[in-house]
Amino acid sequence: MATERATAIPTQPHSSSPSDTETSALDTQREHTPSPSESLNTDKPSLDNASTTLRERNERFGRDINSRIDLLETHIGQTTSLVERSQTFVRNALDELRERMTQALHEIEKRITQQQNENEASRQKLEQSQTALKKDLTDLTDEHNATIAQVEAVAEQAYSAHQRINQQHRYTQTQIVQLGIAATAGIGLCLLLIGYFVYNPVAAPEEIKGKLQILSADAQLQKNQTTQIGNQLAQMEAQQTSTDATLTGLQSEVGGLKSNETVLLDRHQGQQNEISKLRSEINRLEQNLTQLQRTTTQQRAVAQRTTATASNTISTRPPAAQIPALLFRDGHWLNSRPSQHYVIQLASSGSRANLTQFAGSHAAILRTQPLTLTTSRRNAQTWHHLYYGDYPNELSARTALSHLPASLRQNQPWVRQIASLAR
Repeated sequence: MATERATAIPTQPHSSSPSDTETSALDTQREHTPSPSESLNTDKPSLDNASTTLRERNERFGRDINSRIDLLETHIGQTTSLVERSQTFVRNALDELRERMTQALHEIEKRITQQQNENEASRQKLEQSQTALKKDLTDLTDEHNATIAQVEAVAEQAYSAHQRINQQHRYTQTQIVQLGIAATAGIGLCLLLIGYFVYNPVAAPEEIKGKLQILSADAQLQKNQTTQIGNQLAQMEAQQTSTDATLTGLQSEVGGLKSNETVLLDRHQGQQNEISKLRSEINRLEQNLTQLQRTTTQQRAVAQRTTATASNTISTRPPAAQIPALLFRDGHWLNSRPSQHYVIQLASSGSRANLTQFAGSHAAILRTQPLTLTTSRRNAQTWHHLYYGDYPNELSARTALSHLPASLRQNQPWVRQIASLAR
């Protein structure tokens, strides 16, 4: 800043138009002049003294003005330096705040992605547990049905055998009764014949003896048949005992099957409890994810408000030379990235300058992720494409897209996999 300094101008001793100060001084001296002769003698020295005094006063006044101007320049320089330092400090603080908020947002997005992966793993584990449980229940049902069918078949066989044994037992008892009646009748007939022949001896003894032998043989035959029937009854009783033992074994087997069914039901209940725990864990993780997303939104809003407030405190924008230029990567860099990664296509245009100007107007946001500018030809026309970011999966890319400001989403950007681009 150029400042004009005041310079003391000396007053001539014999001026045709003296200043008011000189006139005042002369008037004062004239008032104290005792006589005209003395006034004439002392007029010239008084004028010299007055001019000298006036000159000294002007010099002192000039020096005072110069010192004040120097002091004012010093204060202005200090104030300017302080303002510049304040603006630099505020800009640095804003840049640091943006970087911290960007890092915090990336960390939160990373945590959200990790939480979503954990939720997906929990869902897969729950589905696998449910599939295994359904398979176990199906196997248990089939085994239970087969066991019930086997028990019913064995019980039916045992019931049929028991019916046959009862029928044979009744038939044998009927035969025993008939044989007893026949034996009693034979014995009575023998006694009648003996009595008859004793009182009426008409036949020869040999004939009587033959008839007695025949009767004895019949009696012996009846006795043998009775013994055989008794043996058959003993065999039937043994068969019945065996059948009872088989029924007892089947009942024991049924009891064991019921115990197995109880164990399997307990296992099913335990698996149901485990599924309930997994569902509770999934609900808790989803609540944490919702809370984390809400916190992210709040922090983003606070960051935007803080940035806006801090920007309002700066009256002048920083010089363009202090803002580092954006770094645009080309198609070679894009081809070097994994094909399963994702990028966000911000815009496409026939003018490369339009895309660079569009990106430069959002440099504070776009410099946080890689920017790629590629060129392609379509319908004999050259097109330029602007891609943003490099994300390992589609979920993280869509999350970043949802967090872009409205000014960047005015061209309706979309998520694209690197494999779908011309490599």
